Amino acid sequence: MNSIIVSPYDAAQDPHYQQRFITCHAPILVKELVQPTDDLRALYDLAHKLKPQFEATVQSYAKRIGCGFEIAEIKPFESALSKSLRKGSAAAVFDFLRASLHLRTPNQISETARITSPGTNSEIGTLENSFARPNIDTGMRRLQSVIRISDGTDFMYAEIQGRHAKFEAALDKTHRIHEAQRNLRTSLQMEKILVDMASTKKIRARIEKLDLKRLSIHAGAAIAHGLDRMEEQRVFFAVNRDGETIPAFATYRSFDGAFSVIRPDAESGCFVIDNSLIHHVRPIISKKDGSLRFELRDCIDTSNDRTRFIQASEAIASGAPPYIIAGFYGQHTADIMPFPSRALG
Repeated sequence: MNSIIVSPYDAAQDPHYQQRFITCHAPILVKELVQPTDDLRALYDLAHKLKPQFEATVQSYAKRIGCGFEIAEIKPFESALSKSLRKGSAAAVFDFLRASLHLRTPNQISETARITSPGTNSEIGTLENSFARPNIDTGMRRLQSVIRISDGTDFMYAEIQGRHAKFEAALDKTHRIHEAQRNLRTSLQMEKILVDMASTKKIRARIEKLDLKRLSIHAGAAIAHGLDRMEEQRVFFAVNRDGETIPAFATYRSFDGAFSVIRPDAESGCFVIDNSLIHHVRPIISKKDGSLRFELRDCIDTSNDRTRFIQASEAIASGAPPYIIAGFYGQHTADIMPFPSRALG
């Protein structure tokens, strides 16, 4: 045989599953996060007031994970002002208070993802895990969570990043590239105002070239240090069960050799593990080059159509009737009504 069929993974038999697998129990409908005010100076006052609570939180996470950490100084005013202008409001800036967790092993990455996930920690607003799904433009690999910090009276959102120690050198190399891109994007905004199309085209081309350079550096560092094994391979599909259409995706990660199926759950409003659907998909690994492919059976194959899965999941969480869900997968389309949805990060 030229390939290996991966055995189904039974989460119920693994008491440490929450540490191993990081995509379950995240809320389907995510509220848009905003700071309690868009007044920049008021946010600086809050940052100074809440910094002790933030430091205590970061220290407690580092102790649980068994890793080092670094708490940065409060974001410089000029930098925060510039970012608020790019974002459109100071209320959209979350890194007045910021810290990094210094991670060294895949287990530390998984544990950090678990305790800084909205699915397991009610104080976490969002988690971006680009170890599992690297940034498509830059190849960035890190954990980045936005956390609510409060002293019982006031609150604000802060940012915690989880970075792999071996990836830091690559980040140091690409930081200047990132700064150059940021300056170019500021120039691009000015060119739009001046309606200089020739300059705009040149600036866009330069930004894209720098993206490719960052991608190359980050991808090389990930492979060199085995971080590519943290990536999740996914396939999206839907099944018909008891007259209902169920959107789902299967995911596999070579780091721990586990794979499972996840679907939206209307009752909890979260994405949940449902390995009763495992027989619809088989991960098959090539013996020749180690590449992975999924074999789907008795289901609607939507391959890489994540957008359709997210839209159908949001419809389920919002209580949409079954024919709306079926319509996302081309079933009973004559009766389908449009359902408003948001793109999730």
